[in-house]
Amino acid sequence: MILNAVQIQLEKVKTLCADLSDEQFTSKLEVLNGSSVGAHVRHIIEFYNCLLEFDIRRMVNYDKRKRDKSLENSTDKSIRCIDKILYALDGVEDFDLKILSDYSTFGESESISLASTFYRELAFNVEHTIHHLAVIKIGIQAMDTPISLDENFGYAPSTIRNNYKKICVQ
Repeated sequence: MILNAVQIQLEKVKTLCADLSDEQFTSKLEVLNGSSVGAHVRHIIEFYNCLLEFDIRRMVNYDKRKRDKSLENSTDKSIRCIDKILYALDGVEDFDLKILSDYSTFGESESISLASTFYRELAFNVEHTIHHLAVIKIGIQAMDTPISLDENFGYAPSTIRNNYKKICVQ
């Protein structure tokens, strides 16, 4: 189930990338505080890549993810990276891992270790993706572009189900 949810959300990102020119993808948008759609796509990809690159101790540290700025400049490169992620996840089974995080902002850093599982982290990444798709949707709507997004773009499955129930009741 979680692998299917990942595929659905990443396919939405791929479709978005395919529908945008690199100029639209990299356009700095005031409504996104000067960020671009590409920057949000890069961020999504980096979190999945970080999870897939866990170390020998099965530890993941999203804070220390590799930041590849070239991803936010090329829709083609982003699509290729998403395809690699989907390929790497094909048929993968769950296993235990640890998440290292540092929630300090200034001064000395203080890392904590949290028990998790690979599937739990995929669920986190799905929610993270949906959140960024909602932000991206705001950016797309602010652009002067003919791109139309799926009506459920950037909505959590629970919200989609809830909205569907409301329509059925009426």
